[in-house]
Amino acid sequence: MKVISLYNIKGGVGKTTSSVNLAYQASLQGLRVLLIDLDPQGASSYYLRIRPKNDFDAEDVLKKSLWKKGIRASDYPNLDCLPAQEGFRNLDLSLNDHKKSTRWLQSRLKDYKKSYDLILLDCPPSFSVLSESVLKASQFVIVPVVPTTLCERTYEQLIEFLKSKNIHSSRLRSFFSMVQKNKSLHRNLMKSMAQSYDGFYKTPIPYASDIEKIGITREPIAVTSNKSLSALAYAKLWEEILADLGKVSK
Repeated sequence: MKVISLYNIKGGVGKTTSSVNLAYQASLQGLRVLLIDLDPQGASSYYLRIRPKNDFDAEDVLKKSLWKKGIRASDYPNLDCLPAQEGFRNLDLSLNDHKKSTRWLQSRLKDYKKSYDLILLDCPPSFSVLSESVLKASQFVIVPVVPTTLCERTYEQLIEFLKSKNIHSSRLRSFFSMVQKNKSLHRNLMKSMAQSYDGFYKTPIPYASDIEKIGITREPIAVTSNKSLSALAYAKLWEEILADLGKVSK
């Protein structure tokens, strides 16, 4: 079983859209996928038309029982989801008092080794005990980066955060999101960041109307428009990630 997280300290970079579409691409290949929506806003759960069975508080969220009882099947074969819970809003407060808080998630996910081939974590945009736990539980931390100066700055902050927590930067992977190639700023920053930082995938995700409409269709792009540039880009990006995961020992 492999664990990857979609993470960025900045919101509005396409993290949730990418989580849903990459999870769907993995499921198309027959992998048993669990998407865990750790963001209390619950956008991934919403996009997959999944609601929690019950709203657990933060203390309940720490218990094993939730992680089994809370999982829901999606409308797509091989793709399950643990939808966002109300208790995720205060999860950091509970984790602060939890023994081995930064290893809590890693311990919890071990229960699913026999049930899933891939776990994908859609993470809230923050520096926190929860984010540290996510980072340590993941083989790869995949960061969507919009090619703007502000996103480059937050990317540098993330690298510094990893260093401060003794998390090796070799776990960090990135891809360019919401790309508008007609903009010289986007083209120039994509070139300079790919040269300055290791771990950038080659496939960019475009800024496109079918990506914006996922909030209306509430379906992966490959379901509604499987020949679109966006759907093809997510398929290609997933192939890059899959090849990368193949190099990681279990």
